[in-house]
Amino acid sequence: MFSYVNSTLLPNNCKDAQLLSESVFYRLMIVLKGSGNIVAVAVFIILAIRKRQTRIYHPNTRIIALITCLFMFLMALQSASFYIFETWRISFPYTNPCDRLWPTPILFSLRSINGIFLMGVNSSIIILCIERVVCVCRISNYEQSSKPALVAVILLSTTTLFSVILVLLCIPGVDWDERLAVTTIRSTSNTATFQIMLFYMLVTQCLGVIFFLFLHFWSQCYRKRIRGAKLSRNRCNMLFIATDQSLSVKFQIEETIEMTRLFLPVVSVHCALSILNYGTALIVNMIWPIHSIPIDRQMILYELAYLSRLSPFFTSLLLARGTGQLEKMFCCSNEQKTNVSIIVNSNKDQDDYFNRLKQMFESSAMAHRRNKH
Repeated sequence: MFSYVNSTLLPNNCKDAQLLSESVFYRLMIVLKGSGNIVAVAVFIILAIRKRQTRIYHPNTRIIALITCLFMFLMALQSASFYIFETWRISFPYTNPCDRLWPTPILFSLRSINGIFLMGVNSSIIILCIERVVCVCRISNYEQSSKPALVAVILLSTTTLFSVILVLLCIPGVDWDERLAVTTIRSTSNTATFQIMLFYMLVTQCLGVIFFLFLHFWSQCYRKRIRGAKLSRNRCNMLFIATDQSLSVKFQIEETIEMTRLFLPVVSVHCALSILNYGTALIVNMIWPIHSIPIDRQMILYELAYLSRLSPFFTSLLLARGTGQLEKMFCCSNEQKTNVSIIVNSNKDQDDYFNRLKQMFESSAMAHRRNKH
């Protein structure tokens, strides 16, 4: 296709780069992944522009949701940029195939940045679960549980800790002077540490989905318990049982359930792809590279294993659907709303809503006490 220097004089990694540039299937795969992430970037931008049309949650959960979406957006932006450059790298008509090689420090940095953003998403899921359980079970006052700045600091600190561990696991065995034809820092000198890193990523993904599913089902069970649904079908008995819990707890439980309903499909798809990704990568890492297989086929196998690179695409669409924005993007009826697309325009509206619930609760409780006496 292109005019190259004498291939017999080229180092092996330059020959591999030339072979990759001639692989139509590899090029098609990275174009598809890059396109998916470009779409994800656009969807996240649209969601950010229309953020006022979505439900305003408790300040703690709102800051966690915003940081989670930010990390997902950064993952999409980083992956889109990476695949755009990779497409250009293998498509540009270099006369010397060695010009296609990746400098190891640059490739290591790009891969580490993607891993840091992924750790941020996992940390957000874990911190969300811990924060909601603590606020509901230990803090009875709604206003006192509102500590968004503290929650953000804890979340970012957790992300930093997980990210430092990830980078430290990736560094051993990396040859910083080597130029790479492939888009992975895995080599024969760091096989063991790379395997440990993959296992670490798999464990953090499993922790994230376990924490989130626990929060989702725990919130639903807690709501049934405070409503007294399992104890009595009698309305008065249900009211009496409900008065044992403060309105703040009920309000936070409802907020938590709405939050988990919105993010349940997002977290499920994201974690399922990531668990499949790193579980498959653990197996691929045991058998790769197989020197009898050409490098282009090896990289196709590698990219097929790393399906989580498309995670931002699916999560952005699911988030848009959960907030009711996907229908609007395709000009569908605006009357179709999900149970989490309630419009609240300001914090004042949220406070008024809370005060109305409080008045209704107090009047019902007083009426029940009068009837009892």
